[in-house]
Amino acid sequence: MINRKSLPFYTWALLIAVLSLMPTNQLPDPKITNFDKAVHLSMYGLLTLFASLAFGNQDKNRYFKIALFSALYGFGLECCQGLFCTYRSFDWWDAFYNGLGAILGVVLYSSFERIRKKKG
Repeated sequence: MINRKSLPFYTWALLIAVLSLMPTNQLPDPKITNFDKAVHLSMYGLLTLFASLAFGNQDKNRYFKIALFSALYGFGLECCQGLFCTYRSFDWWDAFYNGLGAILGVVLYSSFERIRKKKG
């Protein structure tokens, strides 16, 4: 269900899908080596942070489930690029950085949550 807490997650997930499936000639090229890998890492790290904020207090396996969902979402979009886009292709390194971003997002969120609980 979409509510105020989950709106950033759903909005970000939709934006990732649009950016992942649009032609690359419509995206800026910053001419920085491996910049796209940093973008993948950041996009999926943020997706995981938004998911953690929206759905993070449901059970004790929440971080694993959120990271797994985010990584699979990124892998699925990479598959869509390979299967349905003539202007894009599947890239294992992009899928790897999507998953790494998902793990990083969960690690950051859980760390901040632990610190917040200690202070509170």
